[in-house]
Amino acid sequence: MFYLAYRKQKIKNENPLKIFEDVRGEYAALLHSGKMERYSFIGYEPFMMLEAKNQMNQLSFFEYTAEEIIRDVRILDGDPLVILQSLIDQLKLKKTEKDLPPFVWGAMGYMSYEF
Repeated sequence: MFYLAYRKQKIKNENPLKIFEDVRGEYAALLHSGKMERYSFIGYEPFMMLEAKNQMNQLSFFEYTAEEIIRDVRILDGDPLVILQSLIDQLKLKKTEKDLPPFVWGAMGYMSYEF
């Protein structure tokens, strides 16, 4: 079971793109709500990442310390979409607050059109 670590913050006159510039890292992602700017979500320092290239699936687990990023890599066989669904099915979230925004748990990322 995973617990959600988050910070809810109302920011007046601050562009989410500017905030993203301050926190982004190698694997950061921004889901920007656009002109309405009701909700924007920033994800960074992932605990897990699945990469599929040339019939090879690489699953990485990350651990962050003050000094370094530890990355444990595993190679998996099979359809990457089946692997991804299996990983999502295994993850559970214990909600700790009742007033969380609509999107508090999920996978952020992308799939290229070559896939």
